[in-house]
Amino acid sequence: MPAVSLDERGRPAFLKLHRLSGFAREALSKWAKGNLAHGAHVTSDGLACFAAVTEADCMHTPVVVGQRKPRDLPQFTWVNTILGNLKTSLHGAYHSLGWAKHADTYLAALLVSQEVV
Repeated sequence: MPAVSLDERGRPAFLKLHRLSGFAREALSKWAKGNLAHGAHVTSDGLACFAAVTEADCMHTPVVVGQRKPRDLPQFTWVNTILGNLKTSLHGAYHSLGWAKHADTYLAALLVSQEVV
């Protein structure tokens, strides 16, 4: 799961990438309590499980994506940009190793580190 912290100018300051056991309320609540500052404002894509961040004393604003494209959702510009850059970087690094065939393995290896800052 990607989480992007923005600075006062609205630019990314920190990125956290974590594997979750699943997109379930319990997993999100546990993750939020260990990784989000009290009072943080969380914007999510509207999945019901993200409401669990309120259990970590965070504010939650769901944005129901529906059929819209990422470019139509300015709330997610930075997380989409960063994920796109990571995928492009991995593609370049692993191009000669058969990216299309092994992309899931490469992305999983990146997430094993649990946190990228």
